[in-house]
Amino acid sequence: MLSIQKELSQVSDEQLLLRYRQTEDSALIGELYGRYYHLVFGTCLKFLKNKEESSDQVVVIFEKLIHKLKQEKVHNFNSWLYSLCKNECLSLLRKQKTQRNRRENWEEQEKKVEIFMENEDLLRLCEEEIAAVEEEEEDLEIKVKVAVRQLPREQRICIQLFFYKQMSYQQIAEKTKYSLLQVKSYLQNGKRNLKKLLQEET
Repeated sequence: MLSIQKELSQVSDEQLLLRYRQTEDSALIGELYGRYYHLVFGTCLKFLKNKEESSDQVVVIFEKLIHKLKQEKVHNFNSWLYSLCKNECLSLLRKQKTQRNRRENWEEQEKKVEIFMENEDLLRLCEEEIAAVEEEEEDLEIKVKVAVRQLPREQRICIQLFFYKQMSYQQIAEKTKYSLLQVKSYLQNGKRNLKKLLQEET
């Protein structure tokens, strides 16, 4: 075993890659791991700024080597490996950013729903309804839903997606195929018409 390791340690990167393409011997990948672990880890750490994530990414990258080196002819392994590390780290950062954006967007939509439910005009209408009917409290949420169904189709769809499905302008535009400008217009007009409908019931 030691003689094999000693032999491999004297073989160039190019010879290792050629031999691996011919034999798919995992020991050859192990030799590359020993030679380039610190380079891969250091590159990951440079981009990810996190030791634990960098260690995990090293494992991911060398697992990818097992398959990529069977298919690709690599002439400058050092440079090729650095590019692979860089691309994998950037891909991970983009994924993490997307997850953060989704979480932040969800939190933003929750705030919008709270603002909608706490809207002064709606609260005032609710208070007036309670004062007028006294003992018979009307459920404002039901009245709002009934009023929403009376809106023009485009306004109704945008209002429902924005307030009840908690979608952003962009998500509504993608789902309905409306432009962003149309979405904003339908929402603005929809809220104004909704207010009128609710006032007509008081």
